[in-house]
Amino acid sequence: MTLTPFRFVHATNVRLDQPLWGIGAVSGQARHLAEEATNLAFEQVGEACIEHDAAFLLLTGNTLDAVHGHRARILLEQACERLAEHDCQVFLVPGESDPAHMWNDGAGLPPNTRIFLTPQNEVASVRRDGMTLATIAPYQDRQHTSADVTAGVRIGLVGGNQHPELQTMLAAEGDKSLDIRHLDRFPRLAGFS
Repeated sequence: MTLTPFRFVHATNVRLDQPLWGIGAVSGQARHLAEEATNLAFEQVGEACIEHDAAFLLLTGNTLDAVHGHRARILLEQACERLAEHDCQVFLVPGESDPAHMWNDGAGLPPNTRIFLTPQNEVASVRRDGMTLATIAPYQDRQHTSADVTAGVRIGLVGGNQHPELQTMLAAEGDKSLDIRHLDRFPRLAGFS
């Protein structure tokens, strides 16, 4: 199988519209930057998608805060609309601060945005110029796949609340990185390529 080269951007723990904390007292321009830091950073994520002609953006948990997320939701909608204008899809999985129930309506998000609410959600294909670049799905133990799923690069997403055993293991790691040796315990996860 010949793979078509493409680019994508991955961001996690974006926490849109949440000010920085633990930085001490700040005032003036520094205060404004501290209050807007996550929004400005996410704006740069969107710019990187556009500048590098990314086929898609992966947002894997804690994109915003369900409790105080009204402005964040608007910023996300605007970013997704802008990415749609540049043929960039957005795939989102819930996290701890933005659980699945807050995404159920999907209202306001443009058609280029796909939310994987459960590990059982169906696979999504990313296509450009008639070619399947990638297939994206939330991680789960899959016993079968359709022919279309094998086309392109396969990407399995693990959201903040979608694989509790793996999340517990990651939380126990000091630097929050996944040692490749741990994948032996999750053979289906390692099967994504």
